[in-house]
Amino acid sequence: MANPDQDLNKLTGEIQWKEAVRAYLACITYADVQIGRILDAYEKSPEEENTMIVLWVTMVGI
Repeated sequence: MANPDQDLNKLTGEIQWKEAVRAYLACITYADVQIGRILDAYEKSPEEENTMIVLWVTMVGI
């Protein structure tokens, strides 16, 4: 498991900070696009009235 305090200190003290932020934003963007695809398919589905979408988010290391 990641140790948030140690890992954050390691990144903030090095050039890797920009790469870490860039990677985080890329992950968020990717997840957003995939959720959008699911919602688009849901809206077009003939089973839209009988379907529920549940998003389950887990926070690892917190």
